[in-house]
This record gives sequence, structure tokens and C-alpha cells, in this order.
Amino acid sequence: MSKELRCLTVLLVGILMSQSAYAESPALQDLKSQIARVQQVLVDPKFADPQKRDERRRLALAILHQIFDFDEMSRRSLGANARRYSDRLPEFTPLFVSLLEQTYMDKLEENGDAKIEYIKELVDGDFAEIQTKTKIKDGTEYSINYKLNLGPSGWRVYDVIGDGVSVVNNYRAQFDRFLSKKSFDELLQTLREKKSNVS
Repeated sequence: MSKELRCLTVLLVGILMSQSAYAESPALQDLKSQIARVQQVLVDPKFADPQKRDERRRLALAILHQIFDFDEMSRRSLGANARRYSDRLPEFTPLFVSLLEQTYMDKLEENGDAKIEYIKELVDGDFAEIQTKTKIKDGTEYSINYKLNLGPSGWRVYDVIGDGVSVVNNYRAQFDRFLSKKSFDELLQTLREKKSNVS
């Protein structure tokens, strides 16, 4: 093999190895495609009419339920209390999901055209963390990281960390404080009241 051919071979191998090393993982591919689907619904001109708001929201929420592992998110948000009240999780989870929708959906709709830059991904077996920078319409930029796990339905998000603040840890602290003073039934009732106030 000539010197020129050897150099070309080394160069090509190097390029291929580099591409392989930086290829997007299935976790990142799934997250990017699903977030793009949500954004497409939120900015679709055919849903711009206020009368189409409920239809647009239903479609966006359907996709969000494919992105998030809400069962896992609910368990982690309860922390140790998830084991203590494991038989009550079927009651808790839909109320918790409703709380998340109530808390974040308006903001998500306002910023459906946010610019998302996928910075880095860390994959360790069945767990992954994907780091992004997200710029909303007023120009504010946030560091938003997604934590995912691999289950029967593929890669699903179980926590979101915005500028260092974990959604799961934030709710866990709130629920821990609540349950240190009141019963689980009272927690469920509080969540039901929050849901009924926006129904």
C-alpha cells in the first residue's frame, strides 16, 4: 500500500470513528422527534383561532404523554412515600399529571416556537440525561436537562431540570412537607380541589 493510500485510509477511518462517536443515541433521537411534534402542533396556524385552543391542547398533551413516563415521575415525586402509599398510586398519578398540566401547559403554549439547542447527552445503560439550551420568544435562555429511562415503551422522560432545579425534587420536597403534617387522603383531596378549580 502506497504512503498516500495509507494516509487516505487512516483519514477515512478517523472520520468514520468520529461520526460513530458523536452519533445521536436512540434516547436523543426520540426526544428530539417528540419535542418537534409538540412544537409543530403548538405553532400550527390552523390552531391559532382561540376556539381551537382545546383541540390544540388535546393533541399536544397526547404527544406529551408519549414523551413522559408519568408513572415513574409520580413515584419519584413522592419519594419514600411512594412505597408507603403504593396502593394509592393509581389515585395519585392522574391527579399529579393534572397538576403538572395546570402548572406548565400555559407556559408551554406561549413558547411553542422556543429555539432548542441539544448540547450534550449522557447515556448509562437504561438511563440518559440530555442537556439543552432553550431560548423562548422574549429572548430569555434557559438550561433545561431531561432525564430519561428506557422501558417497554422506549425512552421516556421522568424528570426535567430547569436551571439546576429538578421538577421531581421540587415536588418531592412539597409532598414531604405536606405529608409530615397531614394524611395522604388530605393530599389527594388538595390535588382534586386544584383540578376542579380549573375544570
